[in-house]
Amino acid sequence: MKHRITAMIISILTIFGLLIKPIMTFAAISEYKVDEKEYNLRVEDFPTFTADWDSIYAKMNNRKDTSGYLLSLFDDYDSTDVTLAAFEAQGISVDADACYGVEITLYKQEADEEYYPVDGAVNVELICPLPDVYLDTPRNVQMYQLESGRNKPIKFSLVTVNEVICVKFKVNANAIYSFVLTDDIVESEEIPAPSKAPTVTPKPTTSVTPEPTQGVTPTKNPDNTGSSGNTNSNTNQGNRPKDKTPQTGDQTSMVRWLTLSTISGIGMIWAFYEWKKK
Repeated sequence: MKHRITAMIISILTIFGLLIKPIMTFAAISEYKVDEKEYNLRVEDFPTFTADWDSIYAKMNNRKDTSGYLLSLFDDYDSTDVTLAAFEAQGISVDADACYGVEITLYKQEADEEYYPVDGAVNVELICPLPDVYLDTPRNVQMYQLESGRNKPIKFSLVTVNEVICVKFKVNANAIYSFVLTDDIVESEEIPAPSKAPTVTPKPTTSVTPEPTQGVTPTKNPDNTGSSGNTNSNTNQGNRPKDKTPQTGDQTSMVRWLTLSTISGIGMIWAFYEWKKK
C-alpha cells in the first residue's frame, strides 16, 4: 500500500511540474492583439524554423498603403553561416545550434512591374514566431542585426499572437537578422496591453498587389550584407532549402507538455484504483 501511495504522490508532483512551466512562461508574456488592417504588408518566403506562419505580421510604419511592396523572410544555411562567422570575428563564441539567421528584404514593384529591393533605410515593424526549438526558453533569446560585418543586438519585445510566442521588432534595413539562444535571461522591451482590443478582421486575399500568374521574381539582388545574395521570393516551399533542425510538426511545445501530463494522469488514476481495491 505504501508503494501505491508513493506512486500517487509522484504522479501528482509530475503533473504539477509539467504544467507549471508552460503556464508560467505564457503568463509572463502578454498577448498582443494584431489589427490586420494595420499589419497589411504582404510577407513571402516564410521561415522554415516555424510552422506558425499565421502568426507572422508586418506593417510599414511610414505608409498605410502597402500596395506594390512585399517582405521576404528567407532563412537558409548561408544566412546562419555568415552570422556565425561575424560572431567569431567579434570574438564571441556561439554554438551553431544556438543561432538562426534570416535574410529580411523589403521589395518594391517598379514601373516595369518587376520587384526590386528597396534602397536605403527600411521602416517595417515585424512580428515573427520564435524558432520552434526555442519555445521552451523564450526569455533566453536575443535578436541581432548584421551590419558592416558585425552582429549588433537590437531592441525587441516578446509577445504571444494566436497563442504563439513571437518577437516584435523593427526592421530598419535589408539585412540578416538572427535569433541567438543565450545562457542568461534577456531583458526585452515590455509591450503594454492595449486598453481596447482592436477589431480583428479576416486576412484580405486581394487587398494588396495581386499575385502575378508566374509568381513574384525579384530581378535585382539586395545589397551585399555578407551573405551569398541568394534571395528567393518564390512561395513554393518545396523549392526552399532545408532547415538544419528537423520539423516535428508541433505547432507549439504545449502539445508535448499535455501529452506527458496525460500519461502521468493515467498513472495516477491506476495507482488510485489499485489503492481503492486494497
